[in-house]
Amino acid sequence: MITLHNQRLVVQIQEPGSNYRRSRFDWSGICQQITLDGCHTYLSQEASESNRGTEGIGLSDEFGITTPIGYAEIGPGEWFPKIGVGFLQKTSREPYDFFSDYPIQPAQIGVEQNRNDAVTFRQVAKNEGGWGWDLEKTYSLSETRLKIGYALENLGEKTICTEAYNHNFLQFDRHTIGPDYTLQVSFSLQLAIMDGPLTAKNSLLRLTETPKPHIYAQQPDCASLQNVQWSLIHQPSGHGVRLQEQFALYKFALWGMYHVISPEFFVWIDLEPGAKQNWERVYEFF
Repeated sequence: MITLHNQRLVVQIQEPGSNYRRSRFDWSGICQQITLDGCHTYLSQEASESNRGTEGIGLSDEFGITTPIGYAEIGPGEWFPKIGVGFLQKTSREPYDFFSDYPIQPAQIGVEQNRNDAVTFRQVAKNEGGWGWDLEKTYSLSETRLKIGYALENLGEKTICTEAYNHNFLQFDRHTIGPDYTLQVSFSLQLAIMDGPLTAKNSLLRLTETPKPHIYAQQPDCASLQNVQWSLIHQPSGHGVRLQEQFALYKFALWGMYHVISPEFFVWIDLEPGAKQNWERVYEFF
């Protein structure tokens, strides 16, 4: 386990490939738990007693949940890129399914940590199919904030077009997800999907009861929104997190169950060969 810490925060991050080894989430920088002032915790997991899911936990990035790079242009038995993992083998002519476990050729992930409050992960990968990338992610602490900086470069001969997001598996001090939690965003909500006990008004999302079994909401077209902010608060305790998403927002979604709630903010990636793209997420815990 990699541990970052300062006077206020302790952030526990899995060593790449040490625990999570499936084909969905980025293996670099999976934050397993974040603790404020030695007692308040913020992160949960995807699994429940009735749903094992895909073993997501804490802060888990994913590239290509609905736009898998190169998948449509290859046949069964061939390999396509999954940034943060490596290369996955296409097993049938069926559409890509992020719930499925695909055979993996993992790409090596380097870890550099010279300070107690920062760590950098780097994955460089190429294959004979013309795909390649250099992904660098830096996690750094400042008082009660955690910043994740992303830098992605296209090292291949083909254009990389896909989406990326952090799943944000959140639960504060194990308080059950329900009406006590509110999500405030910095833009007007115009949800195309709202499934489960949810209400949305202007920029505020509330739960009317504990989800049974789940909630899901989505706002797919957010292309005009830049550098959005949001906060999730457990109202009785005042316990929460604020986030600055420092990029052009592509899509917003919200998923949750009784033990976890996940606001998801997507960035669109469009990289010609040799091009680079940078973005940041800044969390503040309170």
